[in-house]
Amino acid sequence: MSIYNITSRYASAFMEISDEKGTIETTGKDIDLVYNTLSASKELRKFLLSPIIKTEKKRSILVEIFKDKVTEETLNFILFVLKKNREEFLFPISKRFLELKDVRMGMVAVNIRSAGELSENQKDKMKTQLESYLSKKVRLNYNIDEKLIGGFIVRVKDTVIDASIVNQLKVLRQKFSAENLSLN
Repeated sequence: MSIYNITSRYASAFMEISDEKGTIETTGKDIDLVYNTLSASKELRKFLLSPIIKTEKKRSILVEIFKDKVTEETLNFILFVLKKNREEFLFPISKRFLELKDVRMGMVAVNIRSAGELSENQKDKMKTQLESYLSKKVRLNYNIDEKLIGGFIVRVKDTVIDASIVNQLKVLRQKFSAENLSLN
């Protein structure tokens, strides 16, 4: 069975349970925490992948990490994944759950790289414009990339909107080259 099928099966099942109980919002926050924790710790991901470490040890570590931070329902799901010997898929299952939650909630994740820190007013304006353009709620993730010189790059799934100075200079250079003009 492919990784996609495994992750989709577990994430979908947990999504259905959360939906039946009306806890998708809470569960989404919990799984977001699990995903971010695993994303931030390469050591924890290696620990879960290790066939040498016993399941009971993995269970006790995960309980210690998450017991006071997530709901009992989410902790039971994590332990269920371990019980089924699918701990190596906990990270991609978490990611898939968040993707399914976004689809269910009519939301899309948007990554924005800018040359500098955006003001709250700029962030609000960008959020409003993106929600209008995409006809969905957006969850924005901001990163600073000083290589851009100025402007920003927006990434929504496979779509990229490049409004950076670097890109504008590149386009200008190509235009001059096409017209056999020299920049020197």
